Amino acid sequence: MSSTARNPVGRPPSLSRDRILQTALEIPFKNLSMLRLARKLRVSDAALYYYFPTSAALRGAVVNAMTQHLPLPPRTKNWRTWMKKLSHAMYDQLALHPGSAAFMMAAGPTGILHYEVMRRH
Repeated sequence: MSSTARNPVGRPPSLSRDRILQTALEIPFKNLSMLRLARKLRVSDAALYYYFPTSAALRGAVVNAMTQHLPLPPRTKNWRTWMKKLSHAMYDQLALHPGSAAFMMAAGPTGILHYEVMRRH
């Protein structure tokens, strides 16, 4: 008896974590909600809860996705110069998503930004 791979039956899933996050980045952060995001994706808001258990979890994932696009400045001998350049890059990224800085401050450090910045530097 030989096993053969089957083709999946039905249509492919229309949602993925990446698609949700990319779409969420298109919505002004201060207006981001599960309902608004679901409407933009043309799915029920309940479908989003499969990927994100709460609105806060979604917002945290969006902030983490934003940090993935954070351009890190080149290494310098002076750490203050590097931190100043990093702060400017962070400001520019946060300015693209109004309301995200307030969420980051309210949520407190999740560690992902700090870890990613230091790991990539």
